[in-house]
Amino acid sequence: MQSFSVSVNDNDSFMCSSTDRVFDDVIGVKVCPGCHYRTNFEFVNQDFKIKRKTYDLSATYDGYYIASLKFKETLNREGITGINFVAISKEPEYFVMFVSNVVSFDTKKRKSRAEKFCSVCANYESYVGATPAFLKELPRFDLSRTDVAFGSGNAKHPLLIASESFVSLVKREKLKGLYFEPTRT
Repeated sequence: MQSFSVSVNDNDSFMCSSTDRVFDDVIGVKVCPGCHYRTNFEFVNQDFKIKRKTYDLSATYDGYYIASLKFKETLNREGITGINFVAISKEPEYFVMFVSNVVSFDTKKRKSRAEKFCSVCANYESYVGATPAFLKELPRFDLSRTDVAFGSGNAKHPLLIASESFVSLVKREKLKGLYFEPTRT
């Protein structure tokens, strides 16, 4: 059975930070006193407004997955588990999507590199070498996330990994903004 890494378009928006700093007007996001990057990766800014509303699944520049109401309703109807959709006050048709199903990424086989370890928060400034995705095992769920967050600074985020049936669902429902590349084991 084949699995796929999922790529999405950006929505030209930031949830709470640029790559190198958390915005001053965002209250409540936790920041490491050592490296000054955010440490609460599930913080949702209720004042967030999406700039580009073209896609059913997209990503902010600071690594948040944003799902349309159509995407959320499709996954709920199909019984896709391990997905949490958080409502956004100022965007009733959009949700922040968090995936709790985790699959192990093979950083050794992929030759991914972690750079600039922070001894205060135990995060890296950046993790490079995400694609093509190498997994240690096949995912057990239709939609999973990797155990490694890729990117740099506040823009780090896990890869999404999809099953063949999830890819078929996206195509059948004509969900916009998702692209798939086969993973390797």
